[in-house]
Amino acid sequence: MKCPYCKHDLAPGQKSCPWCGRTISPTRLAEELARDRDRAEEEKIIEQLERGTCIFPVVTMPYVPGYEIVRVIGPVYGLTVRARGFGGQMAATIETLVGGEITAYTSECIKARNESLARLILNAKKMGANAVVKVDFETSGTPAIMIFSAYGTAVVIKPAGETRPQRA
Repeated sequence: MKCPYCKHDLAPGQKSCPWCGRTISPTRLAEELARDRDRAEEEKIIEQLERGTCIFPVVTMPYVPGYEIVRVIGPVYGLTVRARGFGGQMAATIETLVGGEITAYTSECIKARNESLARLILNAKKMGANAVVKVDFETSGTPAIMIFSAYGTAVVIKPAGETRPQRA
């Protein structure tokens, strides 16, 4: 177990952190553990997206081919805001002078896209969905930051002709 404030290791059941001196409330500890689980699940989904092995249906169409929607849960989103580091900005500036693709930004955009998509999937699962339809991406930013969002409609689907919904 780690201190939710300073991230140092703690002994099980410890009520205060010997490193930062803060009292650790059970509520705060439970919130931190939930965040850690979410981060681990997000990293797993990102890895699946990068490999092309993610089995959670996310489509840009209003339906999933071969499935029927049995319940519409509602809007769902995934959002990430990323800072462009000084080194990346310098590399991008040099690439801008030369012309062509700005590879420093391309790799950051790919990471941000996957992160926002993973958060969309994670949020949909928390809502009880087993698919997301009508997915779209939106990007914006300034010279210092990039904002990536993925949004769609969380739904419960089942294979066409089956009597009960499929679990994701």
